[in-house]
Amino acid sequence: GPVRRDAVSAGVRHWSRIPLPREPLLLIGKQRSAQQSTFAQICTELGLGPHWLDAADIPADPTERELLARLWTREATLSGSALCIRTEHCESIRNVAAWLELVGALVAIEVRPGSPAERLDGLRLHLAAMSTRERKELWSHDLGLLARRMNGDLDRIAEYFDFDQPAIRLSAAQVRELADADQEVDPGELCWRVC
Repeated sequence: GPVRRDAVSAGVRHWSRIPLPREPLLLIGKQRSAQQSTFAQICTELGLGPHWLDAADIPADPTERELLARLWTREATLSGSALCIRTEHCESIRNVAAWLELVGALVAIEVRPGSPAERLDGLRLHLAAMSTRERKELWSHDLGLLARRMNGDLDRIAEYFDFDQPAIRLSAAQVRELADADQEVDPGELCWRVC
């Protein structure tokens, strides 16, 4: 999704503090692509290598968990990296919380509103989903000339389908392909069907 400038700036400021902040960045939002692009942009601006880890891969066994924390702290320090933890398939955040206590490196966490991960401590960055207008602009851009033949359909599609940027790009490519194959087709109807 579009990078949220205010969230990126706040994240960069947080991670530039000396000594290193212990609490993670909580990237709170409904769209994973917005969480990923915000994390990646914060890393880019600080010259850090972005890495991802699934919360489910954090060991439940305390000894293994401590080992992973030690290894990642060392790796992050040596390579100048930051870690983003995906929590969308995570039922319990107990292992994540315990692991965060042990890690001495920069960590961000993808948080869906209303999920258990929202209870973690950290700097909360709220990533608003795209507005209808932003979605319409992406659709127009990705559909190219077809967008001009869609009259009011594009407004309805942007409003009705809460797609993120990758989903719009993929759908628009499919619509263009199908419209190329059949010149007679109504692009508005076609786009609705694809969505």
